Amino acid sequence: MEHYDLKVSDMLGQITIDPSQIAAVRMQLNTYSSTWPYPFVSAELWIDNVTTETEPPLENVGGSVAGMSPTTGKVTCRNMTTKKTVKITIPAGVRSWDCEEAGLVVNPGDKIKQTITVTGPAD
Repeated sequence: MEHYDLKVSDMLGQITIDPSQIAAVRMQLNTYSSTWPYPFVSAELWIDNVTTETEPPLENVGGSVAGMSPTTGKVTCRNMTTKKTVKITIPAGVRSWDCEEAGLVVNPGDKIKQTITVTGPAD
């Protein structure tokens, strides 16, 4: 089965619908003759069971290192707005961390400070 983006437009604008979020689509296309110099087309479109998101999902606060293989590492994540801190120990070979997964509560607009100390050989 091929994957197509479905675009629906009218005089007010256009929306794009991800086909993976659609359970069923039926479309009827009618071509009419007219006295106007050009034939015109009308279409009826039914879309069932569409899931939507009001905002794109936010990424968690965290980070990663590139160009080296950490043998030891520590990260301190501090929400400067709420004054809360979490500390993360990075195991050998792990290149990323997630402050929120470690327990830091973050809200949009909060100021965050990350202090990272990582040692290891360059890749």
